[in-house]
Amino acid sequence: MSRNVCITAVDGHTGFLIAELLLSDPFASKVDSVVGLTLDPSSPRVKELEGLGAKIVEHQHGRERVMVKVLKETRCDTICLVPPAHSHKMDIAIELVSAAKKAGVPNVLLISSAGCDYASRQKQPRLREFIELESLTMEAKGDASTSTGHSPCIIRAGFYAENLLLYTKEARQEGILPLPIGQNHKFAPVALGDIAQVAAHVLSGKGPHGFDDQHRGQMMVVTGPMLCSGEELATAANNALETKLQFEDISAAEAKKVLRTESDSDESEKQYLLDYYSLVREGKTNYISTTAFHDVTGEHPTQPTDFFKIKNGTQDIGCGVIINLASANSIVGLPGKGSYTISKHAFMAITKMAGIDHAAEGIRVNAVCATWVRTPLLDVELQRNPEVQEMISAIVPIKRAAESEEVSDTIAFLCSPAASYINGASLLVDAAVTTTVRLF
Repeated sequence: MSRNVCITAVDGHTGFLIAELLLSDPFASKVDSVVGLTLDPSSPRVKELEGLGAKIVEHQHGRERVMVKVLKETRCDTICLVPPAHSHKMDIAIELVSAAKKAGVPNVLLISSAGCDYASRQKQPRLREFIELESLTMEAKGDASTSTGHSPCIIRAGFYAENLLLYTKEARQEGILPLPIGQNHKFAPVALGDIAQVAAHVLSGKGPHGFDDQHRGQMMVVTGPMLCSGEELATAANNALETKLQFEDISAAEAKKVLRTESDSDESEKQYLLDYYSLVREGKTNYISTTAFHDVTGEHPTQPTDFFKIKNGTQDIGCGVIINLASANSIVGLPGKGSYTISKHAFMAITKMAGIDHAAEGIRVNAVCATWVRTPLLDVELQRNPEVQEMISAIVPIKRAAESEEVSDTIAFLCSPAASYINGASLLVDAAVTTTVRLF
C-alpha cells in the first residue's frame, strides 16, 4: 500500500516540523513521497525541506478548481491539513478541505485546536472557527460519492508552549512572565514537537482502509502533561532561563501590545492567542489530555520544565546523539568466533569512551545490542540454511528473531528527549538471550 503525503503550510512551524519528521527516520521508510504546499516558496524552511527530498508546490489560494488539479497532479493519497498563519486562514483552510474532497484524497488529517468546542463565537471567534473546519472534514465520512473521509482523523492540539517564548525578552530583562490568564485557572501547554510526533505517526500508519485502524476516525485531543498556573509556569522557566522569574497577570490589551512588538505573526494568529488566553481566564482549560499521545507514540509528552530547558539549550533533545549498532556478542562470547567477538566488544569501549569524551559538548553516545533481526539478509540465510531457524527457536526464549521495527524503535527512543540522561550505555534488544546460562 502506497503512502504519498501532502502537507499544507510547510512554510509555517507546524507544517514544517511534520514534514521534516516524515522525511527522517523512522518515518521516512514508511512513506513513499512527501509534497509540501506553501504560500511562500522562498521561505528558508521550504528550502530546507526541498533539500531533504520533499517536492514543493506553490499554493495559490482563491481558486478551488486549481487546487483540486494541484492535488491530483501530486498523486497524493494522504493530506495533512494545517491551517496557515495567514489573514485569510479559515478561507484557505476551507478551500483545502473542499479541494481534498473533490480530488478524492482518501486519508485526511486535520490539525485543529483544543478548546475550540468550549469557545464562544462572541468571545473567542478565531478559536471557534476550528469547529467549522472539523465539521467539513468529518462530514465526508458519510458521503458515498467521494473516497475522501474513508480515513479522517483530527488532532486537537493544545496551546503551543512555544508561544510562551514570545515573552522571553521581558523574562530576561525584567524577571517577569507576563500572561493574560488570570490568577485562578490553569492550562496545559504542549510542545509543538509532540504534536508533530502524533501527526507523523498517524500520517505514516497504514491499515486496510487507509490510516491505521487505531487512528482512523479518531478525534485526538493532545495537551501537555501538566496543568500550570502562571506561577507554576514561571517556576518551570526559572532554572532554564537562568533568572528569577515572577508571574504577572496582565490585561488583554497589554498582551496585545507585547504580541505586536515581539511576534511577526499576522493579526489573525495574534487574535487566536488572545482568544485562548481568554478561555483560560474563563476556567475552560482546566484539564489535561495525554492519552492519545501515549497511545499513538508509546511515549510521554514533554514536561514544562524540560521544554524550557530544551529551548534554552540546556537539555539535549536528540540532535547530538550517536547510536552504535553493536551486537549481543558485545556482551557475551561466541565460541570459535574470536575475531568477531573481540570486534564487537570493541564497540562497547568506543561507546563508553566517546560518551565520556563528548558529554561536555552535548553529544550522547549509546549502543544497541541485538541478536538476530528479521531483515532481507536473514531471510536469504534462512532459505539457504533452514537449521538457522531451528537454532533461533532453540536459543531465543520467545522463539523468533526480532522485527526490524523493534530495533529501530529502540534507536528512536535513545535519540529522543526521553533518553536525555542515557549516555555511554549499551541497550540489549535480545529477548533475554544473554540471560540464559548457555548461549550456544
